[in-house]
Amino acid sequence: MCPLLIRLGLTFLAILTGTAGLFLITFRTQLVNQDIYKQGLDESGMYELVTSQLERRLIPDRDNEETQGAFVFLDPILANLDIESLVKQTVDRNIDNAFAWLKDERSDLSVYFPKQELLASYNRDDVVANVMDEFDRRIAELPECTPDQVEIIRSEQHENFQLPSCRPPDPAMVAVLKEELHTTVDQTLGSENLIQTALNEAGLGGIGQETPLATLLENNPDSEDILAQLETAKNYLTAAQAAGWVLLGITLILALVVVVTGQISLKRMISVPAGIFLIAGLLLAVIGLIALQLPDSALNLLPLPDDGGQEILAFREPLENIIRFIIPKLFELTLYTGVALFTVSLLFRIAALLIKAPPREAKTETAAPAPAAA
Repeated sequence: MCPLLIRLGLTFLAILTGTAGLFLITFRTQLVNQDIYKQGLDESGMYELVTSQLERRLIPDRDNEETQGAFVFLDPILANLDIESLVKQTVDRNIDNAFAWLKDERSDLSVYFPKQELLASYNRDDVVANVMDEFDRRIAELPECTPDQVEIIRSEQHENFQLPSCRPPDPAMVAVLKEELHTTVDQTLGSENLIQTALNEAGLGGIGQETPLATLLENNPDSEDILAQLETAKNYLTAAQAAGWVLLGITLILALVVVVTGQISLKRMISVPAGIFLIAGLLLAVIGLIALQLPDSALNLLPLPDDGGQEILAFREPLENIIRFIIPKLFELTLYTGVALFTVSLLFRIAALLIKAPPREAKTETAAPAPAAA
């Protein structure tokens, strides 16, 4: 009875270690799969939202008459920049950099910034031409000026060009306004790359395409703590994978012990490990199925108040889409591995049933010696 209980205990322990080991391996594999996060961002609508928010911050008030002249200048520049593509490229490259570092495919964690793409997207002649075309389009949409408005336009002295609120009926006057705009654009653009100037003013002039995170955090008083926390997270991920394989090794050893402590036969050598992994596969599949319900629970924990500002609320839907996509993907491999393991183990169990069990050894009883004759 005691050996049987020991074998049952070892079998139960093998099931636990096998399930835990396979879960750690499959979950960690998905956790460091950067394609999941990139695809989740692609399908969430986040890039479109970020692009619109950036454009709103660049041009905060299109209906303000005092800044309409700026729109004539800024809109063509924005048209020359594919902001959404740059945002996506930047995020994708930084995701690749981060996960390559996590998987020890590169030694340092670097931050990508599309500086060359930004600089290359700026063409002074194209900007000037676009500004002139935009002026023609906008001036044509304006209502015709009254005589009083024409006199006001004639009398105004502008240090910087501003688009008038109406269209002068005299084409010559429109040409003068257009020439004023051309002069303003020439003076504003100068001979330098306007984007490089903007980067310099923002303190990003010295940043390159790939900059180590440690370099970017040099002036941050918490830089050491941040880098240490990132290194700790990386070590945990590495340890999780190693622990998974160790647990799998323990499972195989326990299965072997269960086999050799009983009656050794081909049937038991197949059926015992198959039974262990059959239950482990079933548990993995159950974990994967339960994980499919996690997005709804996670959404309830989103720290975005329903009565928050419009900018905050605008990000709620993309974040919900990301969570709904990523969480099931993280457990997808666990589910598929569990189903596959259960199926294969079941086939081995069925095959073991077809193997004839060896006959049990008969116990021989020793006859008692006959009593001696008196």
